[in-house]
Amino acid sequence: MIPVHRPVMPDEVAALLVPSRPDALIIDGTLGEGGHSLRFLMSYPESRVIGIDADPVMGARAADRLGSWGKRFELITGWTDEVLSSWG
Repeated sequence: MIPVHRPVMPDEVAALLVPSRPDALIIDGTLGEGGHSLRFLMSYPESRVIGIDADPVMGARAADRLGSWGKRFELITGWTDEVLSSWG
């Protein structure tokens, strides 16, 4: 699969959103094709990423792109606000 979208300012996003601890859980609430999530996985090797997207087609593309990261990446299909509110 060839990604259609390139993330905007991935270096700046990764630099500005530095996790507070090495094994942080990062939530990407606008997953899309997973460009920023990929950058987080590459930049912070002890972190995990949960990617949320309401579009099942885009979620499948991201899952295909990020599947090699194993348990460090999890896809949730749904609207970010609904997913987060269901966590309590």
